[in-house]
Amino acid sequence: MDEFYVFAVISAVGDPPNGNKMGVVRGDYVFMPFGGSQIFTIDEDIWKAAGGNTELVFFPDNSECNAIFQKALESDAVVLVGLVGECKLDVPGRGFTDLEFLQIGDKYRAVDAGYDVTDSFGLSAISNVGYSKDDIATITDLGISVNKYGLIHSENDSIRFAEFADRHVEEHAPFYPIKIKIIQRGKLG
Repeated sequence: MDEFYVFAVISAVGDPPNGNKMGVVRGDYVFMPFGGSQIFTIDEDIWKAAGGNTELVFFPDNSECNAIFQKALESDAVVLVGLVGECKLDVPGRGFTDLEFLQIGDKYRAVDAGYDVTDSFGLSAISNVGYSKDDIATITDLGISVNKYGLIHSENDSIRFAEFADRHVEEHAPFYPIKIKIIQRGKLG
């Protein structure tokens, strides 16, 4: 299955947001159920909370996409790209959009970072949703772990977590498993 560009977050912040806020309770809700020392989430609001200038880019054409990435990478910004398989994504307020194939050229390399789970606007079920204490117990029972990037290891686990989020955070459903790539300078290999 080919991968297609969904959206990207570009941040001037050098370090990704800290995920050690696992168990932080706001009212009756617990945030960041998986924790971790860093979270390479596609959620722009989490990066903004970490400070610095952050931009969320939806569905640019290839030339616009490459120009944005080149400018960001030359300034050592963090660039994360969310990808899904061959499909269309119905984004509220943006319509039913054909996803553009992402071509980053040979100047950059794309590192697979794992899977985020987001709604159509990029709100992450992993890092930016509050869960009840009962939800946290259910999440623990799912047996889903995260990798060194604070993202879900496998596509199957990300699908299971998206299904969980659909049931428990209905106001933001549907949620999508999004494959995250970190775009960096330097050729692969």
